[in-house]
Amino acid sequence: MVVTAMGLALAPMAMMPAWPSPLAGVIGALSATGGVWLALRWGRRLAEAERRETHAAVAMIAHDLRTPIASVLGYSGVLHDEPGLSEHGRAGVAAIRRNGEHLLALANDVLDVARIESGTMTVQRIDIDPAVAIADALEACRPLAQAKGLSLSASCASPIPRRIKSDPLRLRQIVLNLVANAIAYTPHGSVRVVASADEVCLRIEVTDTGIGMSAEQIGQLFRPFSRVGGTAARPEGGTGLGLHIVRQLARRLGGDIGVRSREGVGSTFSATVALGATDRARHTPAFEAAGWGRSEGEQPSRRLAGLRVLLADDSVDIRRLLRHHLERAGAAVVVVGDGEAALVELRRPVGERPGLALIDVQMPGLDGCEVARRSRVGGGGVPMVALSASIDERTRCLGAGFDDFATKPIEPAALVALCERWGRRDGKDAA
Repeated sequence: MVVTAMGLALAPMAMMPAWPSPLAGVIGALSATGGVWLALRWGRRLAEAERRETHAAVAMIAHDLRTPIASVLGYSGVLHDEPGLSEHGRAGVAAIRRNGEHLLALANDVLDVARIESGTMTVQRIDIDPAVAIADALEACRPLAQAKGLSLSASCASPIPRRIKSDPLRLRQIVLNLVANAIAYTPHGSVRVVASADEVCLRIEVTDTGIGMSAEQIGQLFRPFSRVGGTAARPEGGTGLGLHIVRQLARRLGGDIGVRSREGVGSTFSATVALGATDRARHTPAFEAAGWGRSEGEQPSRRLAGLRVLLADDSVDIRRLLRHHLERAGAAVVVVGDGEAALVELRRPVGERPGLALIDVQMPGLDGCEVARRSRVGGGGVPMVALSASIDERTRCLGAGFDDFATKPIEPAALVALCERWGRRDGKDAA
């Protein structure tokens, strides 16, 4: 099978590579003369080389697609907030954003399937707060529910761990996909998220009052490119890859995805992930009280007042966009377009340095990881967050000395929260 979308063609690594003809002859001769073990060994080595090449190509494609999409989504959001925009103009901007989000979801799905097929899909096992991942997914889905007049709520059926060993981005992706699907297939009523945990797994159930499914439809759900129904009740867009992807992610995180449904009544999707080695402290977070329900059009407070932020990115459009959001939240922003200039700012005398650095990973010349490594020489330094269009860069960035990692596009609220978490307003270096 070849996955194709938006002009991309990515061959699954499970398929036999097209060997160069001389090598094919050698392998065939070895097999014919009893050298099957050696033929298989060479075949495995070539397949692994092809996997590495595909992984590098996927990372490059992710960057090349997500960066311009980030600009489209970001600037459509800026335009939508302009007070003088007419209703006709506002509707046009909303259409731009809606289709930009569809393109982003399509690109993400195709790239994730390519990773799964090539065997390069990886997950992290780090100490995280699962409530934060759940709340972030709810915040992203809230506008979808509001647009359809649906009630979106979240609660805990039992106390959940404050910390688990898992992948925060992939856990958020699982919850976001299940909630967005529930909203898409619910014409009216509600979508409810309930979290619970036992001694082994965290469980997240997403229940809707939507169209429901037959047993036959449930049997097709997790197959690639499968979409429920063929009626007007089925939403537009989507690749039919989302549930296939999140099941693979859940299994890599030590759990699975299950579903029960009744036609005309609704569905409940249940996702489990392993807790991993974690402390025994548990709590019952109030998700609504955590602030994921900011009303549409509410002006952001100057939460970053007094914080100096260094922003390094080689894309002029991304620099202007992120600077707009940071300054709107009260930050003083120094903008540079390459790694060398970023290093100059990070090496200024104590008191003149920024309180936080947001650094793009893929910049020409001195890239973001090299900036991080050089700035950490001697210990201490400014808190640094890596910005990348590819989730695959996370491990490399944290290993290079970054304190945190964020993918582009990044929502304004998430950007401000990230700066609040890591920014220092005293201008002093970490010990």
